[in-house]
Amino acid sequence: MAADGQPYGPNSRAVGRFLARLADLSVADLGQAVGRWRAIAAAPSGPWYVAEDAIAEAVHAARRHDAQARGTDALYDVFRRARRFSARASFARVPGSEATAQYVSTTALYALVVRDALSPEAFAVAYGPFADVIPLATVDGAE
Repeated sequence: MAADGQPYGPNSRAVGRFLARLADLSVADLGQAVGRWRAIAAAPSGPWYVAEDAIAEAVHAARRHDAQARGTDALYDVFRRARRFSARASFARVPGSEATAQYVSTTALYALVVRDALSPEAFAVAYGPFADVIPLATVDGAE
């Protein structure tokens, strides 16, 4: 935990809410997020990759490497502890794989860590896969 009680930097509350909601998602919900990511990543102008680069730059500029690392650890724990992966509820029935879901989730989490240092466009692209399954209003505490 960070000495200031904000393990993920100034956006710790939003990151914490995202992680809590992520833990409750079903495989179908994660499949929906992966499906949205595939559509965004396939866009001709490459907005996903521009957003990824913007996140990396923002983490460095805002000096949030430790917050990012703590977020990575927490996200890993969410997936490691998930009970949603079974023969009846597997990724065989939805787009992608658990690894793809982790990657897309990690990118959304990193975008939240540096949300205040990203352009609204870059944030919207990076968080976009989760816009329907974890609406920003819930992450922001409005719901």
